[in-house]
Amino acid sequence: MPKRSPNKKKSHSKTIFFSILAVLICIVLGSWFLFHQTTPRSFSVDEQEKINETVTSFMDKYKIPGVIVAIWIPEKGNFIKGYGLANTDTKQTMDPFMSFRIGSITKTFIATILLQLQDEGKINLDDTLDMYITNPAVPNANKITLRQLSNMTSGLYNYSNDTNFEKNHAENLQKPWTSEELVNIAISHPSNFMPGTEYEYSNTNFILLGMVIEKVTGNTIEKEVKNRIISPLKLSNTYYPTTSYMPLNSAHGYSLVDLDTKEVIDTTYDNPSWGAAAGAIVSDIHDLRVWAEAMGKGKLISPVAQKQRFTWDTQPGAAYGIGTMKIGKNFVGHEGHIDGYNTVFFYLPSKNATIIVMQNLNPSETEGIAGNIGAMIAKIVLPHDVNW
Repeated sequence: MPKRSPNKKKSHSKTIFFSILAVLICIVLGSWFLFHQTTPRSFSVDEQEKINETVTSFMDKYKIPGVIVAIWIPEKGNFIKGYGLANTDTKQTMDPFMSFRIGSITKTFIATILLQLQDEGKINLDDTLDMYITNPAVPNANKITLRQLSNMTSGLYNYSNDTNFEKNHAENLQKPWTSEELVNIAISHPSNFMPGTEYEYSNTNFILLGMVIEKVTGNTIEKEVKNRIISPLKLSNTYYPTTSYMPLNSAHGYSLVDLDTKEVIDTTYDNPSWGAAAGAIVSDIHDLRVWAEAMGKGKLISPVAQKQRFTWDTQPGAAYGIGTMKIGKNFVGHEGHIDGYNTVFFYLPSKNATIIVMQNLNPSETEGIAGNIGAMIAKIVLPHDVNW
């Protein structure tokens, strides 16, 4: 048999070498291209440093265990970061994708369902409460409209301000509350003003709206939230709880119980039924971003209903539409408080930009801190759009 030529062997080796090299180059270039196509632009070093300084200064001042900040500005970039601790016992660090109780942001969901029902011809925002709820017997029910409940001009007392309620809740954090119980607490107090004449934020309004939705649909409020909002938007980490259950990947929430000693207790697993349609929902930053955009663009309701959502009440001190806050001149959104948690989202329609801040210490002197952090961050990353 003829012997193989050494030159042919070398040539074959070179061919293999260059083939492998070509493959490696393709992989490297492909990876580089993919990275630069899918990795979002980030904010400048100066902006990131200012965000970090803002968050840590609030954490230091109020002894907040942990904070999550998430920002999406299509024309500029993204910023997602967890600070501090999600669990002070285990020293688990704050994962920015952890679940939180979002408190009164729940109201934006409930208001959307109300507007959907109006689109379907099942209710009208100018219907009076007595058309749907007769027990409990709410004062001025024949004068209070669903619109006034949803824009906080009903005049009804806020049950969560009741001293006995606060005492009973603090002594039994696992107590399941019914909507009827909460309304009865509210109506044991006289109304604060006649319907439609003033503005005052009251959780009672949305407890009643939840009852109206259940009456009209024949379904529980949690089922309506799931069918009408969670499922269509594929919010995989959002739910309306009826028990104290929280997912494994949840940040723990802490409540300040003594202003002098700064003593806090873990209130992660408190029963959220006292918030119900006014504040029970659990979510995370991914789902809240989807929700902020859907709400801001009116994806689940008609254009007419969307215009109503953002019709701000003209009463003194009000910047509240149909279950939605006007934040400054250009932003919309909502803030939420519930045992252990404080969350806010700002949405800027003109730039499809979203800012979310979550912190796990509440209530007392830390109420509104997420909103304050969010407002300062907005000034850093969207300075030309802020007009507080």
